[in-house]
Amino acid sequence: MHQLMFANQASLGGESLNEYAQSIGLDMPRYGTCVQSEEFLDRVRSDIELGRQIGVDGTPAFFINGRMIAGARPKDDFLEVIDVAEREAKQSGEPPMEYYERLSQDSCNGD
Repeated sequence: MHQLMFANQASLGGESLNEYAQSIGLDMPRYGTCVQSEEFLDRVRSDIELGRQIGVDGTPAFFINGRMIAGARPKDDFLEVIDVAEREAKQSGEPPMEYYERLSQDSCNGD
């Protein structure tokens, strides 16, 4: 299903999703029940809002120690950010888990 949705990003409406589900052989009554359920709706909305708050406006988006890499990017872009993050972590002198926890808290607090 993921592959179909990714390949057809311009057609992700309800009817299209139903067609994709049927084409891969999903149990359609069970699929329909799942789609109509609002069990995970609050969680999805919360994730979307968090993404907006931290500047995500599309996919893919990656975060490395609080630095966002947006869009499809070459491997070298990731390696550069990883190298900087590793250097900063070592320079902090903090144990790795303490550094990461502090960095995570700073990111959550908007620092």
